[in-house]
Amino acid sequence: VAGRQSVRVVDGDGWLLGDTGSGFWLGRQALRGALRAVDGREEWGQLVSLVLDRVVPGRADPALDWHGRHRLKQAIAGWAYGQRPVALAELSPLVATAAERGDLRARRLLDEATRHLADTVAVLEPAPGESLVITGGLLGPGGPLGDRLRAAVQPMGLRCSAVPDGVGGAVALARTLAAESAGTP
Repeated sequence: VAGRQSVRVVDGDGWLLGDTGSGFWLGRQALRGALRAVDGREEWGQLVSLVLDRVVPGRADPALDWHGRHRLKQAIAGWAYGQRPVALAELSPLVATAAERGDLRARRLLDEATRHLADTVAVLEPAPGESLVITGGLLGPGGPLGDRLRAAVQPMGLRCSAVPDGVGGAVALARTLAAESAGTP
């Protein structure tokens, strides 16, 4: 941002084409992993159980025969295609919960989301000392990606601030920019 104009935007291409590392991206990855587990191509861990309990309550069972698994996959797909994109984003807290409980797949997803977000920041070529304000359920205070992203961008020398919501983020960024233009830290 320079003045009141965006000078450069990276990603932000929406749920269908971009936004890698976002809540939607995490939820979709979790749901895809659940489908692979139902197929037998991936471990049926804590994350899979949490996701399936949310999406198809009472129907998920790793002991299902192939016909039962096929019906389960149809139910999962029916749920996913019948939802607005925000419903997949609402699965993202399950990734954090599973990671806290030791699920390796969930931890890998959080790490991958962090890499995507850090790569997005890096493409902007920020100068050391510039501000990065992070917000939202995943990145804001107490969010599962906040500390990870701060650590990932630390080598860039950014001043990273986490705020609980987008309005607070805009205010924090505006204050920082005003202080910088006034020559105060």
